Amino acid sequence: MSRHAELERIADVLAGSDHSAVIITGRSGVGKSRLAREALRRARDDGWPVLHVAVSVAAAAIPLSAVAALLPAGAGLDDPVALLVACLDHLRATFGGRRVVVGVDDADLLDPASTVLLGHLLQQGAVFVVATVATPAAPPEPLDALWRAGHAIRIELGALDRGACERLLHLSLLGPVTALAALALWEASQGNVLYLRELVLGAIEDGALVGTGGVWALRAPLRPGAGVAAIVRRRLADLPEHDRQVLDLLAVCGPLGADDVAEQFPAADLPQLEAREWIVVRVDERRHQIALAHPLHGAILREGIPTLAARRLLLDQIDRVVAHGARRASDPLQLATWRLDATGDGDVALLAEAAVAARAAGDNARAKRLAGAVLRAARHLPASIVLAETLADEGDPAGAEAVLAAADDPAADPDTYATWAVTRSLNLAYRLGRLDDAARSLRAAADVVGPAYDERLVAMRAMLSAYAGRPREALELVNTVGPPGRDAGPRTAGPLPPGRSLAWHVRSASLAELGQLDEAEDLCRLAHTWPEPGGGPPPAAVHLSVLATVLDLRGQFSAALDVCAQGQQEAAAAGDRSLSAVFATIAGWTQLDRGDVAAAVVAFRAALSETGTVATSDAVLSPVAGLVMATALAGAVDRPALERLTAALDAAASGTAGPIIQLQRALAWVEAQHGNVPAALTRLVGVAERCARVGAYTREFRLLHDVVRLGRPEMVLGRLRDLPWATEITATVRAHAEAAVRGDGTGLLTVAHRYAALDALLAAAETATHAAATGDGRHRSRAGVLATQWLARCPDVRTPGLLRPVTTSPLSTREREIAVLAAKGHASRAIADQLFLSVRTVNNHLQSAYTKLGVSNRGELAAALRLGPAPEEGV
Repeated sequence: MSRHAELERIADVLAGSDHSAVIITGRSGVGKSRLAREALRRARDDGWPVLHVAVSVAAAAIPLSAVAALLPAGAGLDDPVALLVACLDHLRATFGGRRVVVGVDDADLLDPASTVLLGHLLQQGAVFVVATVATPAAPPEPLDALWRAGHAIRIELGALDRGACERLLHLSLLGPVTALAALALWEASQGNVLYLRELVLGAIEDGALVGTGGVWALRAPLRPGAGVAAIVRRRLADLPEHDRQVLDLLAVCGPLGADDVAEQFPAADLPQLEAREWIVVRVDERRHQIALAHPLHGAILREGIPTLAARRLLLDQIDRVVAHGARRASDPLQLATWRLDATGDGDVALLAEAAVAARAAGDNARAKRLAGAVLRAARHLPASIVLAETLADEGDPAGAEAVLAAADDPAADPDTYATWAVTRSLNLAYRLGRLDDAARSLRAAADVVGPAYDERLVAMRAMLSAYAGRPREALELVNTVGPPGRDAGPRTAGPLPPGRSLAWHVRSASLAELGQLDEAEDLCRLAHTWPEPGGGPPPAAVHLSVLATVLDLRGQFSAALDVCAQGQQEAAAAGDRSLSAVFATIAGWTQLDRGDVAAAVVAFRAALSETGTVATSDAVLSPVAGLVMATALAGAVDRPALERLTAALDAAASGTAGPIIQLQRALAWVEAQHGNVPAALTRLVGVAERCARVGAYTREFRLLHDVVRLGRPEMVLGRLRDLPWATEITATVRAHAEAAVRGDGTGLLTVAHRYAALDALLAAAETATHAAATGDGRHRSRAGVLATQWLARCPDVRTPGLLRPVTTSPLSTREREIAVLAAKGHASRAIADQLFLSVRTVNNHLQSAYTKLGVSNRGELAAALRLGPAPEEGV
C-alpha cells in the first residue's frame, strides 16, 4: 500500500533495542490510525504481545479509563505508587517478562494519570508504544522526552501525492481508475485518506463513479458525502462567529485579497485560521490572496448558507470590487461569475469575456456555465465556441456539433469565424468521424473569411488529409503554412500566430507517418512548450501524442508510456476526456508492441470509458480495434468490440486512415487465431500496399511485421529492405524476416535477443520459439528455454508464432497451417476447402506432420503444438 516504507521503518525500530516508541503525527484524516493498526497487526504476526489503548475526549474525563487494558484486576487510585508497581508486575506476569507493544491512538488526549502510568512502563522497559498524535497537538510528555533523548522516532504523515492516491484507488477498487477520475478524486480529497475513502464510497453509492469493463470512471461531479460533512461540521462548531463569517465569504465568493478580507473582518483571527488549515495564503503577482484550504470545505459551507444570505455576500463583494475600479485582470471573470450566481444573469459582453477567460484557464465547469448564460440571452459566436469545446471535452461531440451548427454566422468578424470553422471541423472529423462534412464546412468558411485568415483553414485541411491517412498530401498542404518548427525563430519573438500550433501538429504527425522521426520529435517537443495564446486549438498536450508515437516507432516503449502518462495528466488537468482517451489508446498500442496484452486491454477499456459512443469516430475506432486485437492475441475475442469493428470496416474498408488500418490489423489477427492464416495474410499485404501508395510508411511497417510474425516473411522481405525509414525496430524486423527465410535458427535466436533488448517480449518469445523449431540441438534447447522465460512475462497470450513445435525435423509452412487447423478440430474436407487443396493433399501433409512430431492422432497433435482450448468459431 502507500505507507509501505513507514511500516517497514516501524518494524525495524521494534526489532532493535535503541528505541521505546514510535510517534505518528499528522493532520486529521491522513491515515495515522490506519498505519498504527497495521503496525500492531504486523507486530502480532511477528510474535509480539500486543495491546491497544482507546483514547477519546470522553475517556479523558475518567482517570485511567483509557489504559484499562494495562491494569490488573481491582486496581485503584488510593495508592498511586502501589498502582504503578502492580501494573508493572501484572504485565510481566501475564506476558512472561516480554516487552508489550501498546498502541495508543490520539495519545494527546490521555488524562494525566494515564500519562504518568504509561511513562513509568516506558521507563521500566515494559512496553513499546506506537502512538498517534493529531497535528498541531503535542505528544504526551513521556513520549516527547523519549524523542528528545533519541529513544523514540517521529513519523510525520502528510497527504498522499497524486501517484500514491492513484495507486491506493487501484488497489482499493480492484481495478484501474481513469486519469480524469483519479485527478478529480485527488484534487477533491487533497490526498487526505479519510476524505478520499468517503468520496469514493459516496460516488459509488450515487452512481457518479462507475466501473465498466474493469475500469472506473466518473459519470457525474463528486460531492462530499455525509461522513466528510459531519467531520467538517464538528470542526466548524468550535469556531468563533467572526472566523466562521470569513469562511462563509470565501466559500461563496472564492479566493479574495488578504487586505480585503482583513478590512471586512477586523476581529477575525486569520493567522489562527491558517494554522488550523482552514485557509491558505497564496501569492498572485505580488498580491496575497486568501482561499479555503480544502475544496470540500467550500461545498459543505455553502450547503449551510441560506440562498438570500449568499446572494447578499455576492452583491456586496461586487460593489466592493467595482468601487475599487475593477482594475485587476481577474476582475471581469470574478464579477461575471458573482453576478451570475447572485442573479442568474448579467451583462452579456462581460459574461462572454469571462467564459473565454475561464476556458483559457482550464476551468471548464465555469466556462460552460458562463457560456450557457450568454447563449440564453443572445446569439454569440465566441460563447458558442466555448460551450462546444467544453461539451466535446466532456465526451459529448454530438452536443458540441449542435451548438456549433446553430451558431453559424458568416457576418461575424473573420477571426472569430475562422476559429469557429476550425473548431467545428475538428469535432466533425475526429470525434464524429464525418470527414466529408468537415471538409464542406471548411470550404464554406474559406469563401467567407478570405485569404487573410487562410492559414488556420489550410492547416485544418491538412489535418483532414492526415485523418484520412494521406500523410504525404497533408505535409504538402501544411508546408504552405508559415515556417516549419526549426525555422520559427526564437521564443522571444512572441506568441505564435493563430493556427501555427495546429499546423505544427499536422506536420509532426505527417513526418512521423512518413518515417522522418527525428524531425517529427524535434517539432512536437518545440510545439508542446510553445502553445498558442488562449490554449489552442489544439491544446498543447496534443503534441505529446505524436511524441509518444515516435518513441514507440523507435522501440523505446518505456519512454513512450511515460509520455502517455504525462499527456493523460495534462489532459485530465484541462478536463479533456477525449484527449485523455487518445493517450490511453496510444499506451494500449504500445503495450501490444511490448506483448503485455493484459495492460493493453486495460488501457483500451480506459480509453473507451472516456470517449463518446459514435461508432465511426477515430476516438472510438482506435481503442475498439486495439481491444479486438488484444483479446484475439489472448485467444478470446471481445465479441461486442468485434461487431463494432466489422460495422466500421463495412463503411470504410478501403481507407488508409489510422483507425481503419488498425481495424484491418485486428481483423487479420482474429482470422489468424481461427486458423485462417491465408485470409489474414491477404488482408495484411493488401492494406500494406495501400499504405505505401499514400506514404503511410510507419503504418505499412506494422502490417509487414504482422506478416513476418504469421510465418510468411518471404512475402514482404523485399519491401522491408526498401522501407524509406529505419530505426532499431525496423532493422530487427528485417533481420527477423531474413533469418526466417534462410531457415537460420542461430540467426533467429540472435533476433530474439534483439527484440528482448527492445522490451518487445512477445516478438522475442515468438522468434525464439521459431528458433527452437529450426536450429540444431544446442541452439534449439537454449531457444526453447528463452522462449519460455519471455513468454512468462506475457501472460495469457496465444499467437500462431507460439505454436511451432520443437522438433529435429521442422514442419513446412503448409504442414504447420494444416496441423494447426486439424488440432483445432477442423475436418480434412473443411481444411481442403479453406486452403483450396484436395483432401488427399491435406491428409498427406497431415501424415507428414504426424511423423515429424511423433504423434498419431489429432489430440496428440494439439499437445505437440502447445495449443490451448480452441478459440470460438465465427470468423
